[in-house]
Amino acid sequence: MINLHNIKDHYLDGQSQKPSSPEIFSVIKPATEEVITNIPAGNSLDKLFATDFCISSMG
Repeated sequence: MINLHNIKDHYLDGQSQKPSSPEIFSVIKPATEEVITNIPAGNSLDKLFATDFCISSMG
């Protein structure tokens, strides 16, 4: 199980990938409005890397 209090990387192709930006955002539990964890915010470079991976894995 993933430890929700220790997410610092993106996960792609079975590997942890360092995010391109130090920005994070909070994940909030709707029922209580409690912040349950903070996760790295992807930016355009992260999106490009993930998109390129998806395209190359399709064949």
